[in-house]
Amino acid sequence: MKRIVLLFALAAILFLPGQQSVQAQSTSNSLNMPPGVYTGWVFFSARLYSEMNVSGLQAWVAEYWQAHGDLKVKINEQGSAETSIVLPVEITLSDYVTIKGQGTCTATTSAVGETSYTGNAPLADSFLLPISLLPELGLSTTTSESYGSMTGCENAAAANGNAMWKGMKATTSLINSLQFQVGNQTKIGANGTCTIPGWEGTTPVPGGQGTRTLETCNWIIYWVPQSGGQEGWK
Repeated sequence: MKRIVLLFALAAILFLPGQQSVQAQSTSNSLNMPPGVYTGWVFFSARLYSEMNVSGLQAWVAEYWQAHGDLKVKINEQGSAETSIVLPVEITLSDYVTIKGQGTCTATTSAVGETSYTGNAPLADSFLLPISLLPELGLSTTTSESYGSMTGCENAAAANGNAMWKGMKATTSLINSLQFQVGNQTKIGANGTCTIPGWEGTTPVPGGQGTRTLETCNWIIYWVPQSGGQEGWK
């Protein structure tokens, strides 16, 4: 049983942040639009895929983050601006682990996590919004199974599930800001792409590596008439 627990603790290394190979990129773009309230949305899809083959353990983990939230920008008469974001995020995870030694043991976990962030921040030239997803993170569903001839394999499902939950918290903590790039803007709106600073890159792990990618990140805002635009602003 100790070997089972130790090997699944090793599997948790698949999630370690490590040295991120891509640094955050700043942008000189800023919103230069008339005073008023602008509202819209932001969407991103991020992915982590990790593989490990070491000490009799072979494993892979795939994890996805899907976020679709509300974005508001308020520009006052002096030209300074403030942003407000409401960002719910769904996280799906699946893994497959096989241990070979005195017998074999295979374990799998499928889990869906949910989290959200609501906050305000001044709008600087870089259009960088800090976010904090970890405090609200919870599991909505999880299924862990294990089977094999190795002694203690019946405990592998719980050990693997715990390792994946710790891993989900570790990786989600890396998403701590959004960097917005302005692509197009007019007097009534703006849109563009966005990045997660420090996210994209690879992390070496024993016998493999983890790769973090940002598959898409887009945003858009539209001017709202003042009669309804001030209502609900916080």
